[in-house]
This record gives sequence, structure tokens and C-alpha cells, in this order.
Amino acid sequence: MEVSAKEGWTIVHGLVVGTVFMVAFAGGVAGLWSLREELVTLEGIKERLRRLYLGVWGMAIIAWVTVVTGTYVVYPWYRAKPPEGTTDLTFYPRSFLLADPDKRVTRMYGVLNPLGWARRVTFVIDPQGIVRKVFPKVDVGVHSQEVLDFLKAASATGTP
Repeated sequence: MEVSAKEGWTIVHGLVVGTVFMVAFAGGVAGLWSLREELVTLEGIKERLRRLYLGVWGMAIIAWVTVVTGTYVVYPWYRAKPPEGTTDLTFYPRSFLLADPDKRVTRMYGVLNPLGWARRVTFVIDPQGIVRKVFPKVDVGVHSQEVLDFLKAASATGTP
């Protein structure tokens, strides 16, 4: 498996820097928890406060590293607009993920809720563009299996 430079930076941004921040945050919470009166003496509190100051500064720095790498390294290529007429959106992830940015199709199928979000509804559409099945209530735990079962049954009966 080959990892491109963009994918590498995304990994560094999300996994490496994010993990370091989460570990530092967990350490900070544990440090605050250890400041309970019944656990430490006055000298112990002073020693723990020094570590907490260092931890807070460390978390602030790593949080800014996350912001800077996200803003100036990862997100610009993510947000890049494909040239007019581009059909392969593989290198334009935002456009690839935005299936219906103007909500035209969402309105056409009647799945736009009053807040302007699309409800989770699955439409099985055959190659001729005919809606063969609508799954109006999607339970993400079992939905993929329901759709697969429907497709297998339709295939077995010869239904397009």
C-alpha cells in the first residue's frame, strides 16, 4: 500500500497530533483528579501544579499544531474545487462527498426535513432510473444487510 503526501499529512494531522493531544488531555484530567484534598499534602499539590502548568501549555501548543496543520496543510486540498467538466472526483474529496450541495435532488425525492437536512432514506434505483424500493426508516446497525437481502431477492426473482 502506498501513501501519498496528502494522505500522509492527513494521518499526521488526525492520528499523530490528535493522539498526542488526547493523551495529554487524559493526563491533565488525571492530574486534576489527583489534587483532591485527601490524597495530597501542600507540598504534593505544589509539585502537581507544576506538572499541570506544563501539561496545559503542552495541550495548548499541540492544539495549535492541529489547527495550523489542518488549516494550511490538510484542508486546502480537501476543499479544492475540481476544474469544470471533471468527472473523476477522486482527488477532490469535498466534491466527491457532496452528493447534493444545492439540495435539488433531496427536495425532488421528498426527504428534506424542515431544518434543511436530509432524512436518512435509501432508494434502490434500477439502471433505467426507476425507484424499485424505498427504505424510509434506516437503522444503521442492520440497514446494509436489509438492502443486500432486497437486492439478492430481486436478483433471484429476476426483478430489475
